[in-house]
Amino acid sequence: SLDSRLVEKAFQKVLLPIAPHDDILVKVEACMEVAGENAQFDIFTVLKSGQAIDEKLKSNLSTIGSFLDEKGLSWNSVEHETEQFSIGYSTSIIDYAASNGYDLVAVMTDVSAANRHYGNVDKESLLINDKGLQILSARA
Repeated sequence: SLDSRLVEKAFQKVLLPIAPHDDILVKVEACMEVAGENAQFDIFTVLKSGQAIDEKLKSNLSTIGSFLDEKGLSWNSVEHETEQFSIGYSTSIIDYAASNGYDLVAVMTDVSAANRHYGNVDKESLLINDKGLQILSARA
């Protein structure tokens, strides 16, 4: 059955993992369709231990933040450094979302060019996560 939060626009805590997609706002706009009026949006960056955020991710973070500001929505930028990076980001995203009480995690359906070699497996891991997290998968 359809999650009642989807019907009632009641998702309150939304995690937006940052990605290097050119059309990154598609997932933010999709989230706005199901998020509650006072929802909190957290733009989430997974960093390999000791590495800085790359320029494309910085640009997308700024784009999402500006968009949410224009809409008058509450948001934070969250950086999560991990030692666990192996194949993709899904483990870090799932663990962070589950341990911090997120209602919804939004991802892009299509794999970015930068993550072609592991992206499909990573997306699958998010979609069928064992934590029961709701995943919104948006396609441009």
